[in-house]
Amino acid sequence: WQTQKTNHALRDYTASMITMRYSLADASEWCRHSNLATTQASYNRFVAMAKRVDKKRLAWLRWAK
Repeated sequence: WQTQKTNHALRDYTASMITMRYSLADASEWCRHSNLATTQASYNRFVAMAKRVDKKRLAWLRWAK
């Protein structure tokens, strides 16, 4: 991780994965936030990045599931 707060970056990554797989509400619950807006504003950097990925270009990664 290229950041000073590696634990926060890992928490952001995990919350983003939960959001993409399940929902923002589930990620907010995992983060123990009482407000969905907090989770959406601070813990969804990787969700935004995932939208820019060309899924056809990475289709060969399916074997990793």
